[in-house]
Amino acid sequence: MSKSTVRFLLVVLALSLLAFSIGVKAKPRSVDLKEELRLATIITPVKIVSYDQNLLRFQPIGNTAILSARYSTDPTWNPSRFVHSEWPPTSEKTTLSAEWPPVGAEVLVVVDKDNVISLFAWSLDDDYRFWSPMKTGSVAVFNCKPLGVGFVLLSKDNSDIGWDGCLVKKTKITTKGISRPLGVDEIIKKTFGD
Repeated sequence: MSKSTVRFLLVVLALSLLAFSIGVKAKPRSVDLKEELRLATIITPVKIVSYDQNLLRFQPIGNTAILSARYSTDPTWNPSRFVHSEWPPTSEKTTLSAEWPPVGAEVLVVVDKDNVISLFAWSLDDDYRFWSPMKTGSVAVFNCKPLGVGFVLLSKDNSDIGWDGCLVKKTKITTKGISRPLGVDEIIKKTFGD
């Protein structure tokens, strides 16, 4: 195929995605992962407890508290039809944009300043695989730099940009927004030292 044919097909594909997004009242989403995490009020590993009328309820791992966050700023939207039935995904290549983890799933949750679920991340060996659960019509473009690499790359020449999320080493992610009770070993170490 010639370069002009490839360009034409890419333009047609982009316009088709845009038309689809408009048709389902979805908005393309651009995610700057570093900025999203900086502005988040909660970043923590959780177990999904329930999907209620307007709230996702979750329990931070190692904590007995049940927390909640809104699905969206749109009070009429409920993601129950987007709950991913197969968990964990059978392949790291599974497309997760606009998907929600099922009750019982353990994921990293990112909650924004408005107490709305912003991102999820699936634990994949030494990495977190971030994705956007928002109703985007599967159009979510991620800038993963400098934390990780794009998951489904938009360009082979730029591994920083992906459309279905980012792959980030767990060591680069700092949890925040939830304090967990200390375990016995941690209390002893804090009280008496090593």
